[in-house]
Amino acid sequence: MMDFVLAFIGSFAGAILFNIERKNLIWAGVCGGISWVVFKIFFIQTERVVFSTF
Repeated sequence: MMDFVLAFIGSFAGAILFNIERKNLIWAGVCGGISWVVFKIFFIQTERVVFSTF
């Protein structure tokens, strides 16, 4: 859960830096958090960073 929150904050902050519209800031954070969770799941399954990235 902490990984999701940190990825959310990182994506949210990146969206602010790139001047994304206000209504899309939350979605940017959610997408970043979900992407990190998917990466972690694939990394646990395969134990290879290359496969997890794609």
